[in-house]
Amino acid sequence: MRSQYGVKIGKSVDVRSRTRLFAVKLPFPTTVEHYAWFDDYSFAERDLHRKYHSKRLEGEWFDLSLDDVAHIKTLGRSVPVVGL
Repeated sequence: MRSQYGVKIGKSVDVRSRTRLFAVKLPFPTTVEHYAWFDDYSFAERDLHRKYHSKRLEGEWFDLSLDDVAHIKTLGRSVPVVGL
């Protein structure tokens, strides 16, 4: 997810429900930047959090460059984000 405050690296079993929850809970707009399927999504999330730990803003929010996001988009099996 992306907001004016950074990029969130997270996992969810139900992305549509999760994005609706964020729309209600967060006081700023977000968009789904990328959604991908990983056989072990918990490992993928931990691995990305470790890789970008120096760019962590707060919790699962990171100050990622366009190159960082482009790299992340090459991982996993991409799933269309239409309608999320």
